[in-house]
Amino acid sequence: MSCRPASRTSAGGRAAGPRRATPPAPRPPRRPTAPTACVGPRAPHRPTPRTPGARSRAPWRPTAQTCSTRPSGHCPRVAAPAGPARPAPRCGRGAPLESGPAPRRPIGPQVAALRDRLRRLRPQRPPGTPPPSTRARLRRLLRWALVAQAVPLVLVLLFTLVNPPYTMFRLWNFGPTVAQWTDAEHVSRNFLIVVMGQEDQQFPERTLAVDYGMQWARVQAYMDGTDDPSGSTITQQTSKNLFLWAGRYPPLEPVRKALEIPPAETMELVMPKRRILEIYVNVAQFAPRVYGVCAASWYYFGKSSRSLSVDESAQLIGLLPSPLHVERAPGGGMRFLGDANGNGVADPGERGWISAKGYWHARERAPRWYTQMGGLAATEGLGIPGNASDLPAADDPCREPPAALADLD
Repeated sequence: MSCRPASRTSAGGRAAGPRRATPPAPRPPRRPTAPTACVGPRAPHRPTPRTPGARSRAPWRPTAQTCSTRPSGHCPRVAAPAGPARPAPRCGRGAPLESGPAPRRPIGPQVAALRDRLRRLRPQRPPGTPPPSTRARLRRLLRWALVAQAVPLVLVLLFTLVNPPYTMFRLWNFGPTVAQWTDAEHVSRNFLIVVMGQEDQQFPERTLAVDYGMQWARVQAYMDGTDDPSGSTITQQTSKNLFLWAGRYPPLEPVRKALEIPPAETMELVMPKRRILEIYVNVAQFAPRVYGVCAASWYYFGKSSRSLSVDESAQLIGLLPSPLHVERAPGGGMRFLGDANGNGVADPGERGWISAKGYWHARERAPRWYTQMGGLAATEGLGIPGNASDLPAADDPCREPPAALADLD
């Protein structure tokens, strides 16, 4: 006899109790597909028979117009289908095909790699070493500043005996330039006298390169925003042309004026006046790409610098304040740029106005400057006696035009 309790049944004979829901048929798992390398039209949908209680989906299959499951960047080239033209399939997210140009690489990682490489080149502090103090950094900055000032001073001593092969003033002119060295004895005395009369009338008697009282007045004028009461001395301009940049960056003007003083004072101490004047007339700029009196005399007048007249010397010297907006006229002489109305003269507001203003100012006052300087006595006091025309023409370094002048035509 069994001890199991009798099960309760309903009137219909079925066992009584809670009804259990029949679980649905399990969904067939999707077949994993490899990521495709190209994007294109899908294969036509073909319906498949559905099984009761389950969902089915037609698998995606590549067609002739699409790409197979290859790595990105290796799409097969297929023939274009007949009919209207369709865009060629592209790999990845908008990347071109193999036959197209290579995709651009992002520049960010390259910059980061370069920065890391430069950081590794820097001397590394040992671990645990504190960073340098502010005083140590100032000492290092002062050391580099002294080195930067010592290089021009050494070059000044060298240029006392050797002609400068090139200048920083010309290096800042990113392009071909023309210059030819000539000795002071072979330069017209008219030019030497007139250039001293315009640029620095106290040059023969000056003992210091800078008049510091006038220099302070120039600083005050710059801070007040007024015009410069005076220009730089010939020695200052020589220092600037040799070692510094052109004065075309107004925010850096005070810095340049301060940097040109130590080499200028050194030049006054170790160089004779004749040598300073000789270097100045050979490195000064007279056109956008013409430097030195020899190249300028051939460029504008087709003659050697030994035979310049007072008026021709004044025309050249008038270009010194602004030599960038003038060129050689077709028949010789100067032609100022920016002549908008075509009258042959640079009017106020045009580009060549400043150059033309200095040109006419020098031509007007050159005879007076010649008289104020005392004529030939001014150059004889510097150790340049007589006239350039007294020397043999065969000894003149400027007897022939520089070959590079032909490239400026």
